[in-house]
Amino acid sequence: MPELGDLIEIFRMEVAGIPLIPLLDYQHWAVYVGDGYVVHLVNLGSDSFSSSSSSPSLSKPQTKSKGCKGKVKRQKLEVVADHCRWKVNNKLDNVRSPRPAQEIVEEALSLVGQDIFYDVTVRNCEHFATQLRYGISTSWQVLKYAAVGAAAVAGGVLGSIAGPGGMVGGGGALALWVKKKLE
Repeated sequence: MPELGDLIEIFRMEVAGIPLIPLLDYQHWAVYVGDGYVVHLVNLGSDSFSSSSSSPSLSKPQTKSKGCKGKVKRQKLEVVADHCRWKVNNKLDNVRSPRPAQEIVEEALSLVGQDIFYDVTVRNCEHFATQLRYGISTSWQVLKYAAVGAAAVAGGVLGSIAGPGGMVGGGGALALWVKKKLE
């Protein structure tokens, strides 16, 4: 059972009932706030953005990143998980001290209902959850997929020496190897 302020990792293996290709699976992240509820950031998919957030670390960055509107929601964990497997994953506790649980929960609840900038590479649900727990915004998924993409390119270059078949095989094999190493 989760404790207050825990990070909840939800394993999404399909979208709209269609199973994802193993390299394209992803995890949704939330923060446990008690009584079976989590707070999480959802992508609304809108190109318009107007922030009502009073937290500068959660507002739109001053870059030209192509993001959209996100919404902070408080919902039952079972609803957010939607039959997907989930686990408590306080992944940075061994290298960074978490903020006090009550502070995490209070800040999370204070953000519920607010529109917050969302960008899959710089401000996604994992960035949001780690910011609340640790005071730093990070996403291992973004790092993982960037490394997998780089490995595929590198493998493709190396594989091209063997011809077209080598390029596809080399890129795919190297990308799978890097993905496994990062998990």
